[in-house]
Amino acid sequence: MTWLSVAISGVWMAGFWALSRDRSDTQAIAMTGMVASLIAVALAAATVWPAARAGYPGDSFWTLGWIGRLGVALISTIALIVFFAILTAKTRLILKLKRQATGTAWALIDVALGLLLFAVAFSALPQVFYTFYRLIIPGLPQQWIIKGLIDVDRLKVVAQLNETGALADHAAGIALWAMIPFTLWLHLRFWWRGG
Repeated sequence: MTWLSVAISGVWMAGFWALSRDRSDTQAIAMTGMVASLIAVALAAATVWPAARAGYPGDSFWTLGWIGRLGVALISTIALIVFFAILTAKTRLILKLKRQATGTAWALIDVALGLLLFAVAFSALPQVFYTFYRLIIPGLPQQWIIKGLIDVDRLKVVAQLNETGALADHAAGIALWAMIPFTLWLHLRFWWRGG
């Protein structure tokens, strides 16, 4: 991250906030918030820009045929949408049930729960991809590739958004970090409406 990339991201989120704060609380606005948060993190993550500009040459994604690439993209998109829908439902439940603690405390608790959910989902998702690979790549053995409930080592890799990271690492890292502005945006909307 650079100061310029963070500033661009901040301007993006401020503009999105101004356009979205008075909108009805629907699933459509939540999904728009998901996209805005993903864009904000991608703008802030200047370390991924060179690899994205170059198209991730040599990435294993490009070794797949068009059906494989389409399948991977579809699985990733569905996982992202489901994850952010779960985050939305979790936050709405927290905002409905919150008592006694300040709004800031509840927002921090909500972000922590979101990080936990991401860690579990991210650690389980490789099994889904491997199952798909078994459908398109003949001869892959049936095996369990999940390393545990939470794969801390892989989470550290994706959280860093390292400039040498793979396409999958950068996509997962952006999704991980996007969960934070998304959750805070939901809390701010609640507060803005007098909650």
